[in-house]
Amino acid sequence: MMYYYWKTKGIVPSVFYNMRKGELLVLMAFYDREMEELKANFDDMPAF
Repeated sequence: MMYYYWKTKGIVPSVFYNMRKGELLVLMAFYDREMEELKANFDDMPAF
């Protein structure tokens, strides 16, 4: 998860370590949702 946010959003790992647990939990839920959406979009793509 940290690598994804660093690569796509520019968020460095220290931001995660300094977050309160509630904020980190919400961020993890958002990450899970985004991965589900990306997978659904990928699965809907036509095969060549």
